[in-house]
Amino acid sequence: MMIEAQTLILGAGLTGLTVAAGLRRAGGRPVVLDKSRGLGGRLATRRAETWQFDHGAQYLRPRGPEFAALLDALKPSGAVQAWDAAGEGAPAYVGLPGMSALVRPMADGVEVHRGVRVAAARRAQNLWHLSGPEGEPLARAPVLICTIPAPQAAAVLEGHPLAPRIGAVAMDPCWTLMAAFAAPPDLPDISRAPDSALPWIARDGGKPGRQGETWVAQAAADWTRAHLDLPRAEAVQALLALLRDRAGGHLPDVLHGDAHRWLYAEAPSPLGVPCLSDPDSGLIVAGDWCLGSRAEHAVLSGEAALAALPPLAAAASAMSAG
Repeated sequence: MMIEAQTLILGAGLTGLTVAAGLRRAGGRPVVLDKSRGLGGRLATRRAETWQFDHGAQYLRPRGPEFAALLDALKPSGAVQAWDAAGEGAPAYVGLPGMSALVRPMADGVEVHRGVRVAAARRAQNLWHLSGPEGEPLARAPVLICTIPAPQAAAVLEGHPLAPRIGAVAMDPCWTLMAAFAAPPDLPDISRAPDSALPWIARDGGKPGRQGETWVAQAAADWTRAHLDLPRAEAVQALLALLRDRAGGHLPDVLHGDAHRWLYAEAPSPLGVPCLSDPDSGLIVAGDWCLGSRAEHAVLSGEAALAALPPLAAAASAMSAG
């Protein structure tokens, strides 16, 4: 079925949903497409049997007024709560019951199509035409806001003048371990070691609203690249071995183990501007990789995309009318 819209948003992560929520508040009817089954991108929660893991972003720490305002707006919904254990002095927040819950209120009233794989976006006859892996037509609209990771965006927009600039932004991968134990490992609730193979280890079950000895460990980019093509089961064992070393050579019985490979976890050298806009073709490209790697960067990029929309939408409407 062909999806028709005035504004298409590619990506249901924090940037895409920031744009979608802003348009909805202004009376717009954006349509969001995402290849995943869930919402939030790296604001992700994995559930398996009785276990739950935040296997993407671990917490949110506002540094500027825009992001702080977003978190304040989410508090009445019960989707966010402070987490003291994150340390570093400034307040940190997590989603309830998981990190993915933070974005659900942002998607209220927004038309979202999940499990949609977009392989190409081409401009023709004053419309963006989105197609799938086999060239099948998926959606069309005069305005396209692309909020997926930079390497994916460059591939989808191949042939557009902005594609080379987008493709120049490299993004680091990250293997993430999710493990549940029969007893507490000999580790602090949070362990940061920036120069190690596991720079972040946390007792996920110790966050507000969680329970159990559930742990998340995120591998360094260099280690991940060296083991990028490991089958998932082998990655679990390799990551558990690293965790065992950090725990003094012993881990309690493993009740559950899994791993997730984030191919595009963060941008070590971001674009340096909050978004890219091409009014002549009705295109905005945005994402955390424009500014950095934090969730706050995703929101700031989304807000910049919203600010760029009025002249772009007007140009697109004029082209459609013509």
